[in-house]
Amino acid sequence: MSLEAKKWNVVQLIASISNEAILDEISARIVQLIPEQTTSDDDALLAKYSGSIEDKLDLSKILQEQNYTGIDSEKMAQLAKDANIEEPIDELLEMLD
Repeated sequence: MSLEAKKWNVVQLIASISNEAILDEISARIVQLIPEQTTSDDDALLAKYSGSIEDKLDLSKILQEQNYTGIDSEKMAQLAKDANIEEPIDELLEMLD
């Protein structure tokens, strides 16, 4: 397969992708794979860790990406019991000032 045919094959594969996150990942990896003579080490490092900014906040997406499962209420209750804090919450909050 010629170089031009290989390029066209890659372009067609990328064009068929409809998931923006996958496209961002492909873009980031391509930047890492292709060294430019004008790119400094700082630019390469920034490109490696750059991300995209979403148009609006999607809490459920963030929770899913971070594998957040919630608070273990039994564990929290046990921690509160073990802490044995007897002062009222108002008094504790005043201590923070």
